[in-house]
Amino acid sequence: MKFTDVFLKPFKWLGGYIAMVFAGLVAVLYYIVAVPVISIVQMVRFLFGGRLGRDIRNASDDGRLYYSPNHLRIARDDNMVTAGPDELLLRLTGGADAIDAPKQGTLVKRGDPLFHLRFDRKDCVLTSPVQGRVIQVNRLVLEHPEVLATMNPVYLWVVKLQPDNFARDMADMVPASAFNRLQNDFMARLMDFFAPDVSVARADGGSIVHGLARTMSDEDWKRLKSVLSLG
Repeated sequence: MKFTDVFLKPFKWLGGYIAMVFAGLVAVLYYIVAVPVISIVQMVRFLFGGRLGRDIRNASDDGRLYYSPNHLRIARDDNMVTAGPDELLLRLTGGADAIDAPKQGTLVKRGDPLFHLRFDRKDCVLTSPVQGRVIQVNRLVLEHPEVLATMNPVYLWVVKLQPDNFARDMADMVPASAFNRLQNDFMARLMDFFAPDVSVARADGGSIVHGLARTMSDEDWKRLKSVLSLG
């Protein structure tokens, strides 16, 4: 045995001992600290994740996202706004099969038809809640209207407008934080329309039956459009 081996043997043994103790401490800390923390985070996400997500979304949309009474989703970006069907209307119609939109450069007044949403040989007219000029049309949505059914906010616009006076026009809209109020009013109108057989309109959980309008007769749809201010 070499002298160096004899000399270094205690240090090798000590290094191994220290490594073993360190590994043990890491394992203990993992089970004492990390595991409980991870469990708590998962529990909070399970119990409150949906609500927290909505609160965060509403906070980020405060002052930027609005809804009109005739179910347009209006997103403001500096001095421009985008307009498209809101989530309630899309659930009622089950999306869209075709959309007719104005050309770029068109001047639109408040109350003028902004675009037509067509589905299953039915349609509805969304009138503009703002006055302004059409700056851009969403070609992707016009060519592939089925993307609206995904409810992805990225696709929920049809036209981009440069409003003349958005501060004036927004008086008739509700902010995203008040969306529940709009939804409750929407459901109340639907329930009154379908009373007494409201089960026709309600899915499990009390939400709107997806694509409900597609199952209605043309005459009933015309009457419901009037109730919902859909033109």
